[in-house]
Amino acid sequence: METSSPSVVCINSGKACRCDECLKTTEGTKTDVRIAEYSLDNRVVTIALALVLLLGGLKAFLGMSRLEDPEFTIKDALVITPYPGASATEVEEEVTDNIELAVQQLAQLD
Repeated sequence: METSSPSVVCINSGKACRCDECLKTTEGTKTDVRIAEYSLDNRVVTIALALVLLLGGLKAFLGMSRLEDPEFTIKDALVITPYPGASATEVEEEVTDNIELAVQQLAQLD
């Protein structure tokens, strides 16, 4: 039974056909075939579109930020206070606590 739909390539003979069997098998791919046919028939448009997409992608890539995380510095200081013959508690009370208070009062440190 013939229909009035546009011709498609017959799956049996390879020629233009409009039979129900061929139309049913190609019904889901009509859009894909049309895009492919259009692309092959209009090479200039296809190449121009590819170039526009390529240039747009290149521009977007070059416009991306370079670093995901900004650099930051951790300000850290280590003060060693040797006190031969003294216990840890004596060093803490007599030396370390005084140094900590003095460092905390410096304006350069946050």
